[in-house]
Amino acid sequence: MTYGHRIRQFVSYLSQKSGTDMVYIVRNGIWLYGLQVFGAFSGLIISIFLTRYLTIDDFGSYRMFLSILAVFAIFTLPGMNVSIVRNVATGKLIDFAKIVKVKIRWSLLGSVLAWGTALYYLQAGNSEIALAFLIIAISLPWQESFFLFSPYLKGLKKFKESSLRLLVTRAIQAIAVTATVFLTSNWIWTLVALILSKILMDIVWYSMTFTGKRRVNKSDTTETVIYGKKLTLSNAIILLANQIDKLVLWHYTSAATLAYYSIALLVPNSLVGFSNLIPQLALPKFSKRNWCDRQEQKLLLLKLSKAGAVLFFFYLIYLLLIPIFIKLAFPDYVFAIPAAYLTGLIIILAPIQNILKQVFYANQNARYVYQISWFELLVLIALMMIYFELGNNSLILFALLLPIKQLLGIGCSLWFMRFRLVPKSK
Repeated sequence: MTYGHRIRQFVSYLSQKSGTDMVYIVRNGIWLYGLQVFGAFSGLIISIFLTRYLTIDDFGSYRMFLSILAVFAIFTLPGMNVSIVRNVATGKLIDFAKIVKVKIRWSLLGSVLAWGTALYYLQAGNSEIALAFLIIAISLPWQESFFLFSPYLKGLKKFKESSLRLLVTRAIQAIAVTATVFLTSNWIWTLVALILSKILMDIVWYSMTFTGKRRVNKSDTTETVIYGKKLTLSNAIILLANQIDKLVLWHYTSAATLAYYSIALLVPNSLVGFSNLIPQLALPKFSKRNWCDRQEQKLLLLKLSKAGAVLFFFYLIYLLLIPIFIKLAFPDYVFAIPAAYLTGLIIILAPIQNILKQVFYANQNARYVYQISWFELLVLIALMMIYFELGNNSLILFALLLPIKQLLGIGCSLWFMRFRLVPKSK
């Protein structure tokens, strides 16, 4: 019996025990998981270098501007990527040069806002923060405009080629960031290295992908742009919800507190990233099922309960290992260990919530996902208001807010599935 045959047997066994098509997940997700593994590893190396060569306050400022950069990315029309994948997969002829111009024009709106914010901080006497916003203002139009090669290749189902290019980009970013922080010990120059290395690699991959003349269709391009704008508007609330806790913590406490909070989230976010690939792969399978059928809903809940038990087991292992990991990798951040115990709860909650959201996407009820995201955002804002109103500066209690938000979000998703996805009356 060959080694490959034994692996196939083991995967089939997992499929039988879990009631899930693990063969499909392994076959289609191997490149995505490979990219995720490398991303987690390179992210860990970068974080270790940053915490070694930056002060705690500077590391917190760096992490804060990564969150700000993610919020400003809304102006780069990130929804265009999904639109491109869908339309390329259906054979549409897209004018990618025009897409680049559209993304640059819309990004200029974010640049204007960043310029204004930089001017505000400059007048307030904080030249360092002003400079960081100025960097965002200058780089924003170029940050995602040439990233079109990745959704294009995914639309052609060339996952291997797309993943390898992204892997090279992340490797170049890791080298640029670690070298810069080692040589300068300056978080602003490190931010420049992170942004500039990605822009340059995106331009290289874009040029290699879209060389020579291509057949284009004006109506196909217009359709891609319109749908991309709609998706961006719809997902803006999700992007904001993912970053608001970091921005609020930095604004109302200090950069050092955000630094500890970032370390507490480092491992949980990496583990959640792995589990999030399964809902993405599950979407095509989910789309073939009738989620208004109560029996399908019951089967899903049964699978989720099994998954929850497995995830809880991993959480127990996490509790044993996380203090050792932080002490070894981030010896100056042991204060983050108690908070890391609580942020680790998202290892259980986030995958379950993401699978439930895929049900609504598969059933063509994306509006429910946006409503649930609004609910989660408002819950988190309310929890943070209560936290600061009580005058509490405990990082441990703040770390608990994220799992509470996700737990209530799961409850909201289950309510939508029970009372909105109902069998159609005959």
